Amino acid sequence: MTPEEPATGIARSAATAARAAARTDTPSGYADVFRKALTFTRAEEARASGFYPYFIPIGGSEGTEVMIDGHKLIMIGSNNYLGLTHDPRVLEYAEQVARHYGTGCTGSRFLNGTLGMFFDSRRGTPTFRTITDFDWDVAPLPNGSQPASILHSDGYCMAAGSKSKEAAWKLIEFANSQPGQELMAKTGRTVPSMRAVAESAVFLEPENPPANSQVWVDIVPTVRQVPTMPGWVAIEDAASAEIERAFYGQATVEEAAAAAVARTKELFPATAQP
Repeated sequence: MTPEEPATGIARSAATAARAAARTDTPSGYADVFRKALTFTRAEEARASGFYPYFIPIGGSEGTEVMIDGHKLIMIGSNNYLGLTHDPRVLEYAEQVARHYGTGCTGSRFLNGTLGMFFDSRRGTPTFRTITDFDWDVAPLPNGSQPASILHSDGYCMAAGSKSKEAAWKLIEFANSQPGQELMAKTGRTVPSMRAVAESAVFLEPENPPANSQVWVDIVPTVRQVPTMPGWVAIEDAASAEIERAFYGQATVEEAAAAAVARTKELFPATAQP
């Protein structure tokens, strides 16, 4: 560093401040903000004085140590303070991910296919658990002004003409008991109606996907039961199709809601008939 450099840096700072003071094209209401940014000279002054601590070239790094100007130093000023960027396990996994997905996300993961989202209920869990090619999880529906979800309920029925009514009733009693609900919970298909089972590890299953099974427990206060009527599947399919259009941006929420009402309105009188 020569004696002239500090003076040169201060001269540049003065020139920057002069340009900012002369600038008149900033929008109304923003002049003060821009002026503060353009008249900031401390960085240039520090750089000219040889004490600028940023953008120092690093010749190499290994674990928590880096090479700067031929000296090995401990890095405590970056996010790599644990040295994980060179951990063999991290490097190996990063290579696997790069070979599978490429070296960049090329934009939104949702739009480019590495992150998919769709509607379903708990009943899809047993099928999803057969997936081995990618990880998956669940999330609650986005909330508007009022949170809400729907309940797909399962039930046990006994035929009036059954010749084994006593055995059938015992089965129904067991299925609705805690041991019975624990057995059903292990299939992954249903959400137990008993809170003791739904909030236990039997249902939440931290060792099995989805990792966020707590979602189904958290939404219980806002769940609404759907009508029990013939033809409800057709009504739900029509409404779900419009919800998907809104979800994927193919229609506004208002347009999808109006279309859902129009498509399902004629189905209700028919399903109401015995």
